[in-house]
Amino acid sequence: MPDATDMDLLRAYHDEGSEAAFAELVRRHIDLVYSAAWRQVGNPSHAEEITQAVFVVLAKKAGSLRANTVLEGWLHTTTRLTALSFLRGEYRRQRREQEAYMQSALDTTTSDPEWNQLAPLLDDAIARLGKRDREAIVLRFFKNKSLAEVAAVLQTTEMTAQSRVHRAVRKLQKFFLKHGINSTAEAIVGNISARAVIVAPAMLAGMTTAMALAKGATASTSTATLINGALKLMAWTKVKTAIVVTVGIVLAISTATVIVKPVLFPVLKDVYFEANYRHFQNLPAGIEALRPTHFQTPADGLNYSAETSGKAGEHVTWTMDRNASFRQLIAHAYNAQGTYVILPPNAPTGHFDYLSTVLDDRLDDRRRQLIKKQLGYVASWKDDVATEALVFKVRTPGIAEFKSANPQSRSRVLQNQNNQIQFQNWPMGGVAAYIEGMANVPVIDQTGITDRFNFALDCGPGELADHNWDAVNQALERVGLELVPTNLPLRMLVVEKAK
Repeated sequence: MPDATDMDLLRAYHDEGSEAAFAELVRRHIDLVYSAAWRQVGNPSHAEEITQAVFVVLAKKAGSLRANTVLEGWLHTTTRLTALSFLRGEYRRQRREQEAYMQSALDTTTSDPEWNQLAPLLDDAIARLGKRDREAIVLRFFKNKSLAEVAAVLQTTEMTAQSRVHRAVRKLQKFFLKHGINSTAEAIVGNISARAVIVAPAMLAGMTTAMALAKGATASTSTATLINGALKLMAWTKVKTAIVVTVGIVLAISTATVIVKPVLFPVLKDVYFEANYRHFQNLPAGIEALRPTHFQTPADGLNYSAETSGKAGEHVTWTMDRNASFRQLIAHAYNAQGTYVILPPNAPTGHFDYLSTVLDDRLDDRRRQLIKKQLGYVASWKDDVATEALVFKVRTPGIAEFKSANPQSRSRVLQNQNNQIQFQNWPMGGVAAYIEGMANVPVIDQTGITDRFNFALDCGPGELADHNWDAVNQALERVGLELVPTNLPLRMLVVEKAK
C-alpha cells in the first residue's frame, strides 16, 4: 500500500470501502493540511478542526475527483477554502485578535523574521497562482519532490516542470514585494522548503481518519458547519468555472472594436469601485468589464484585489483598477511594474476602470484579450532594451543615522508633514523598489545590504516624482547612500498596436 498512488488509494476507499487506504492518505498528507490551516487561522486547536473538516470533505468527494487530480494541490486549495469558511463564521468578530495571535505564534515558532513575514501571506500568494503552477509549488517545496517526480505527476517533461516552478516562484516574489517584503527567490524557496510544513499533533491522524470515515457524522456542530461551508465554497468554485466558459464564448464571438464598453454587465455602478469591504459584499458575481473612467481622483489610479462573500453568500474574488492610466492597465494585465513598460507614441492618454468578479487560472490572459479587443494593443517582454536607470549604492558605510531595526517590528513606510520619508524595519531592496515606484524609473539595488534598518530621508515623494535628484541625493547622503543615473540594457515590456 505505501507504493500505491494517491488516486489508487482514493479509488480503493471509494470503490471497496478500504479504511486502510484512507488512513494511508491521511498519514501522507496530514502535515501539509495542518500546516496550511495553522498559517491561516493562527491557532493550533482551530487548525486541528479545519484539518479534520478537510479530510471529511475528501471522503465525501472521493468518487468525484478525476483520475489526473494532483491530490496535494487539491488538499491545499480545499484547506484554504475551509479556512475561509472558518474565518467567515462565528469567529469573524475575532478576526483582528486572531491575526494578532497568529503573529505572536509565528514569532515563537521561529526566530527568522523573514519567515514570520512570509508565512501569513504564503497561502494567499499560492492561491493566486494558476492551477498547474500551484500544484508544482506544492509538490516541489511542500512535499519535497524532485523535479523528475514533479514532472511525472504533472505529466510533462522535467525541463517544463523546472520552468513552471521558476515562473511560479517569481510570481510569489512579486506578490510578496507588493506587500512590502523584498525577498530573493532563493530565500523564498529556502523558507518554504524548510518551514512551510510542520508535523501535526500525534493524535490528530487517528481522530481525523475516524471522523472522515464516518463522513462527519461524529463531528461537533461547529465542525459540521465548517464542513458545509467548505462544500458551499467548493461548489461556487465550479459555478465560477462555468461562468468563465461563458465569458470565453462571449469574447470569441464579439466583433473587434476600439470602443470601450462593458463586456458582461450593462451598467457598472461607481460604488463598485469603492475599496471598502462593505461594497465588496454587494458585488454581483460574474462581472468582467473595461470602460473609460468616471473618476477624477486620484489621477494615478488605484488597484485592489480581495476575496469576500457575495451578497448571496457565494465566494467572490474581486479585482479592480480605478482611474488607471493605460500604462498601469497594461502593467497589471501583464504582471509587470509600470516602470518597466515602454509605451508607443500613439498610446491612449485617457484613464480606465477595470472590474472583475470572475476567477479562473486564465484571469490575466482574459484581461489581456479584453485590452486587445477594446483598445487594440498587446505587449511582450524583450531583453536588453537600452533604458535610463538609477543605480542605488552605498556612499559612506557606517553612518550613525543608519540604525539596525528590531527584526520583530512591523515593516512600513511613513510620510510625515515635514516632507520626510521614514522607513521602519525596511530592507535596502525595498527602499530601491519604493524609489522606483515613486520616480517611475528603474532602480538597481547595488548596496549589497541584506539587513533591515530604520532611517529617514529628508525629502518627500514630490522630489522623487519630479526627478529632483540633487535634493534626493542630499537626503540620501545623510544616511550614506546615493543614486547614480546610468543607462542599462534591461528586460522591458514593450507595448505595440495589435495586428
